[in-house]
Amino acid sequence: MTSRYLRFFQPFRVLLMVMCLAVFPALGDEHSGGEKGNNPVLATVNGQEIYRSDIDLARSMLPERYRGVPLEIIYPSLVDQVIDSKLVGELGRKDGLENDPLVEERIKQATARIVQQTFLTRYVSERLTEKSLRAYYDELVGDEKARQQVHARHILVETEEQALALIKELEDGADFEKLARKKSIAPEGAKGGDLGYFSRDQMAPEFVVAAFAIPPGEMTMTPVQTDYGWHVIKVEDKRLPDAPDYEDILADLESGLSKKIMGDLVADQRRQADIVLFNLDGSPKDSPLAE
Repeated sequence: MTSRYLRFFQPFRVLLMVMCLAVFPALGDEHSGGEKGNNPVLATVNGQEIYRSDIDLARSMLPERYRGVPLEIIYPSLVDQVIDSKLVGELGRKDGLENDPLVEERIKQATARIVQQTFLTRYVSERLTEKSLRAYYDELVGDEKARQQVHARHILVETEEQALALIKELEDGADFEKLARKKSIAPEGAKGGDLGYFSRDQMAPEFVVAAFAIPPGEMTMTPVQTDYGWHVIKVEDKRLPDAPDYEDILADLESGLSKKIMGDLVADQRRQADIVLFNLDGSPKDSPLAE
């Protein structure tokens, strides 16, 4: 098991180095904090201490697909690369980069990002409670319109004229599935235009309005235009799925409510802010961002 993981991880040694340099820049002497008991020193480099929290931070910066590798497997590589980043940082300090304008600007930018991220994390966490999640769940499952699903097929073509010609063929008795396989430019054409079941938030708004208005077994009598082209839609079935259990969708609820909390916060701040937008050449722009 260990050798398999090591063989898998070896090609990413350079990636680890790059990520650790990003996490521990030349001026990054401060460790990530934590109590001494659960944040032990794991190494020292010319007197600089490397803490367990430094290793955890380096691991968290890896691409998601590699974060699941057991820590004991990647620990040697992580600590080596954090050590290397400390050594490179020393070289930067010896070159006097601490006062370099570019470094100072990068630090300001990084500080701004960290402040934003920390504030949002705390703001959302304080509001992501059992009570708020339950209320969000009740709001979602209580909205039958949002839960409704349609099973439809479609034929996508480039022009309205082509779509009108298809509708004429279908009215004359042509088979929808065969015509979709032959004429549709959408990937679903190979499946007879079958889109399966979908809800209102899964398709383009124009497509949704048309599809949910068509009775099962019927098709559009006029083409439907979206950003993808012109559609001829046939509805096979409609259904109202049972509401999922709270526990089964808790992760989705947390994600959805987090986005809603952040979205509401930003929208509120924009309404209160005095925002002036300029064109690329610096000239005034009439449309305010705060609308």
